[in-house]
Amino acid sequence: MSGWVLRTFASRDGQCLKTLWKSLVLPRLEYCCQLWSPHKIQEITTLEAIQRAFTARIQEVQHLDYWERLSELKLYSLQRRRERYCILYVWKILEDRVPNVGIIVNQHPRKGRLCFIKGVQGSIQRVRTLTHNSFTHNGPRLFNCLPQELRDLSGTSPETFKRNLDKWLEGLPDHPPIPGYPSCHHNTLPEVLQEQEREETVGSTGTGGSRLQPCC
Repeated sequence: MSGWVLRTFASRDGQCLKTLWKSLVLPRLEYCCQLWSPHKIQEITTLEAIQRAFTARIQEVQHLDYWERLSELKLYSLQRRRERYCILYVWKILEDRVPNVGIIVNQHPRKGRLCFIKGVQGSIQRVRTLTHNSFTHNGPRLFNCLPQELRDLSGTSPETFKRNLDKWLEGLPDHPPIPGYPSCHHNTLPEVLQEQEREETVGSTGTGGSRLQPCC
């Protein structure tokens, strides 16, 4: 579909291609992604390569690398979008807007609303890995990463929650993994927040070093 869009429409204007991307390509990439969202780096980069190649054809941002293109176009990485959908679905479960698939919520007197994260059972490592990355485990883990004011946001519309969630996500780095770039990481919300916490702990000692720039 991405190739069809680029072959059919001659325009390389950013607004035009973004509209086509969101209307025709993204729905095919994200249908039911809460269920099948991958956790392996190879699968994540394979999906990300579709958006990476498409945005490289946009005239206004051709000279930028992928991370910079995402920022300039105000787009999330596909990985971050899947995490966002998981969080939204967990919130809808807690608000009784969709059927619950077994997610348990606890109201902590100090930390606010938190999801209970089940322990992973079984002796087969592959089964344990799949269970750990399934929606019933990953969804609560992502939801618990939110600041308390977002987790406790209740009795409002999904649109209001989305706006508040997007406002928070805008302040976080979104650097999806790129093949061949040695400093790539999973870019998951828990890892991003852990990295921010580590940098705040290190402070201004200057021991962190400079980050390499990604390839296009």
